[in-house]
Amino acid sequence: MNAAATASDSAPAPAPRIAYQGEPGAFSEEALFAWFGGSARPEPQRDFATVLGAVAAGEVDFAVLPVENTLAGSVAAACDAFLRVEVDVVGEIVHPVRHHLLALPGARLDDLRTVRSHPVALDQCRRFFAAHPHLQVVVAEDTAGAARDVRDVGDPTRAAVASAGAGERYGLTALASDLQDRPDNQTRFWVLRGWGTPVPPRRPGPLRSLLVFETRNRPGALVRVLRSLSEAGLNLTALTARPADEPWSYRFLAEVDGDLSVGAGGDAVAQARAHTLELRVVGPYGVLHTGDAAPADVADPETRAAHIREAIDRIDGAVVRLLGRRRELAQAVQGLRADGGGLVRDPGREAAVLRNAAAEARERGLPEEPVRQIFWRIVEACHPGVSEPGGPR
Repeated sequence: MNAAATASDSAPAPAPRIAYQGEPGAFSEEALFAWFGGSARPEPQRDFATVLGAVAAGEVDFAVLPVENTLAGSVAAACDAFLRVEVDVVGEIVHPVRHHLLALPGARLDDLRTVRSHPVALDQCRRFFAAHPHLQVVVAEDTAGAARDVRDVGDPTRAAVASAGAGERYGLTALASDLQDRPDNQTRFWVLRGWGTPVPPRRPGPLRSLLVFETRNRPGALVRVLRSLSEAGLNLTALTARPADEPWSYRFLAEVDGDLSVGAGGDAVAQARAHTLELRVVGPYGVLHTGDAAPADVADPETRAAHIREAIDRIDGAVVRLLGRRRELAQAVQGLRADGGGLVRDPGREAAVLRNAAAEARERGLPEEPVRQIFWRIVEACHPGVSEPGGPR
């Protein structure tokens, strides 16, 4: 073998090209780095259709597509774009989404007039905008692009809702953080490949599959398809309906835990096919929860520890925000009891809370008594003005 061939054989594989919708700093870019690592080459695209077109045509190796958010629901435009092309789903990324109000350095919240972002992002922050009615919401093509526009225009009355990474990239200041309505806000992204791209190694852990189908125009057709999955013991994790080519006809995307290509999954698909006009099985593929740990390709212990600490910090912040919400609800109940002449404290209810917490701890392998003590403190914290006893006996 000659030296040139040896050098060619030992050369590292080129970094994959990954298409995503938006500008640098978008949540989709964060998700793709979590899956492919820091060597990936992101290729931003204008919209979902161009993302899918690029991967289907082989212009990029893979694409990352947001398909569902825990607050806003299905991303309809992304699902429609997926249904128009023949591409394969090779993975899923579940990525935490934290929204920040980004403005020029020195800007003040009270002076802002307009806030721009992607409509799905804005839909996740309804409570914030309800609490700040002076802010006019303006729809933009993507979150990071809205942040870039704030920088480029230079108007201190304009702001954007986007990620912390977008704020750092475009030199903006966060005037408010965690705008999303729930602290556990997450978005699911599919990792897609064109048919000519080799399948990447599957993520370890449970598998998920996707069934794309259009039902026959008969009573109960959809029910029969879903029943075939249920009777096979397959858990349906998501079901999305999108308009098909004919008026009032629909195509469905059904995601299930497990493998639909073999065994009970394959039998379920065979039964479902009799009730559909067309049916395609996609997968199986692995799922990555990015909030749990560092990307799989990070080997340095300190770097992995930093990622894990960031995940812990996100959990701690979510716990505190949930405690605040719990206190609000507890105070509302107290107000109702006081108005009705009942007891403000309910010892029976408090005892049930402690029992439930201890039982949940036992199921999860946690020490019961420390968890019980923590929940006693939580119950007390939700009753301000009540003197603190010595703790549960």
